[in-house]
Amino acid sequence: MRESIARRWEEHYTAVSEENPLEGVKALLAYNSVVDKVRAIDGQLLKLLRKPEVVPPIYAKTAEDLDDLSEGLCYSISNGLALEVICSPDVIRFLDEAGGYEERLGGQVATVARLLSDFSAASVFVHPDRFSWKLASLYQGSRAEVPLGIGGKVEYVKAEEFYWDCSPEAHYILEYPAGLSFGDGPAPRANRFIAAPMTKVLFHKEWEESLSKVSKECDAFFIAGLNHMGEEYEESFRKVREHIRTAKASNPSLIIHLEITSVPDLRKREAILDDILPLVDSVGVNEAELADMAFLLGLPRWEQVRGNAVYQLEAMHLIRALGVRRVNMHTLGYYLALSPNPVEEVRKSLLFAAIVGAVRASLGRSPRPEDLSEARDVPLAERGLKEMERLSELLKLKDVDHRTFLREGWCEEESMVAVPTRVVDNPKYTVGLGDTISGASLFSEKWGKGPSPR
Repeated sequence: MRESIARRWEEHYTAVSEENPLEGVKALLAYNSVVDKVRAIDGQLLKLLRKPEVVPPIYAKTAEDLDDLSEGLCYSISNGLALEVICSPDVIRFLDEAGGYEERLGGQVATVARLLSDFSAASVFVHPDRFSWKLASLYQGSRAEVPLGIGGKVEYVKAEEFYWDCSPEAHYILEYPAGLSFGDGPAPRANRFIAAPMTKVLFHKEWEESLSKVSKECDAFFIAGLNHMGEEYEESFRKVREHIRTAKASNPSLIIHLEITSVPDLRKREAILDDILPLVDSVGVNEAELADMAFLLGLPRWEQVRGNAVYQLEAMHLIRALGVRRVNMHTLGYYLALSPNPVEEVRKSLLFAAIVGAVRASLGRSPRPEDLSEARDVPLAERGLKEMERLSELLKLKDVDHRTFLREGWCEEESMVAVPTRVVDNPKYTVGLGDTISGASLFSEKWGKGPSPR
């Protein structure tokens, strides 16, 4: 039976493989763009760190010293989990001196901006957070522009030409392959550990002055970087709420999307749930981020939620109950979405995102339309098919058409769509993969016209 279902999914993939649903999209993206310094973890780096005797049950959310860094890295590798840890200046200095990095354009905003640019979006407007000359140079060749409100008018500057006098921000991305050992056992999957400095998002006043006019021109407002709002984040979150309200007042049909990202600080996670989520239309998460939120909403510890689509679906329903119209979760092997849009359109967007994600993992860079044929040779994930069977059993208990779900991926009664994805066994890079998937699915999903019911 699974073979026939897999063949059906290959047909679904073939049906969307030639499409470019991002062409003509108009996007507003905020807040964080950074310089990613990427290197593969090797024996030389690991020799400089103390290997923990056992995998720690938890890890320090802020790495004050190298022992904290070692424990976080051990936790990430042993569990195959993408983690981001805020690091002290001493830890950042150690990582910088380790050397061997490739500098790349990073941060959720920059990653999605590059994707949309390469797929011929009509407009890509970005917030200029910490645009040093180095960061601006990494935007070279993109369509991204920085809108600036000056003298009551909006001026548009190419992102690659815009920079201001600010301290730059670099994230240290430590990539590891499946099978690497730095703890009790080998990494179950390829992933990355991100060491971020204690810098915070800088809001640009002239960008804020442009927001009302620019919002009228856009289809969706993609927000990310709330994890980098500093220790005293209350004023920053107030500004984010103000930006959302300004954008919505200017364009009531504008889709507000929040990419959750890793938020180590429990207080910030609670503030996001209480103060930000009720204002947004759409949320994007990976399995670890979803589990962190699920625990605050009353579900079991995240270890029980991770890797179990039934628990993940329950967590997504809890988030949607806060007033969010759409929730999209990506994890290794499958994606889940709860959306008010037609299920066939949602499935198309998830399949397109899966193709884009597979190609990015294969090539190690943001793909272009002519690259998408690369995904044909990437196999369907066995894990994804298994999790869809688990969801099917849940639907069967609810006396819902579970057979249609297995073959078509949707359940209209639950407003749910799921797809098994294509998984690259040895990805060249994993950083930015989740942001690429979220951006591709959000901006390719066809939303109904008219204002959101808020």
